[in-house]
Amino acid sequence: MQDDERRRIARELHDSLGQYLAAAKIHLDMLAFNRADRDIYLADVQDLLDRAISETRTLSHLLHPPLLDTAGFASAATWYVEGFGKRSGIKASLKIPENLSRLPEGIETALFRIMQEALTNVPRHSGSTAVDIVLLTDEHVVTLTIRDFGQGIPKEVLDRFSHSGTNVGVGLAGIRERVKELGGVLQIESGKGGTTLKACIPMSEQNRGILAGTETSQIYSSLAS
Repeated sequence: MQDDERRRIARELHDSLGQYLAAAKIHLDMLAFNRADRDIYLADVQDLLDRAISETRTLSHLLHPPLLDTAGFASAATWYVEGFGKRSGIKASLKIPENLSRLPEGIETALFRIMQEALTNVPRHSGSTAVDIVLLTDEHVVTLTIRDFGQGIPKEVLDRFSHSGTNVGVGLAGIRERVKELGGVLQIESGKGGTTLKACIPMSEQNRGILAGTETSQIYSSLAS
């Protein structure tokens, strides 16, 4: 998973930031030989550097948004979902309890990464034009539900993932490991109407026993009520 993330970051740096900086260097080299068009070249370089700075900030925020540390999951999720909708053209709906208090740091980070990875998969694999994200909490557990309306995951692929965790790429495998590490439960349902991913995480170490021996459907039903 680390290697896959490194490849993604390397591709982002090469295809966006690297291209802007290379173009800026070319313009500076041309400026050295053609002083007559000095203002034009300088304007182009300034524009390229502005884009490079913007790309750097965007990449940095996507890797770990400052809002996640300073304001919590609700603010970071709102920022990310709005940006996702603009970048992808997919209608993204986010529902979070009003006045949601801060969650434990590890849970907030896990929820954000789960949401980020799940949304990344929507334009890449689903083909859905819309996605719904819902967060529910009570005193014991927090559940994050992400639903798209695309082509769904083939049943045989989902069955293999349920039994062995393979053949679905590192995205879902990473989500499952994050949920498992926090003593939670991951449920994925998929069909022709789309895919629904639900991650249920206990609010504390003491609450992990609530999930043991409990049917996943019962957990989500109690949260929804």
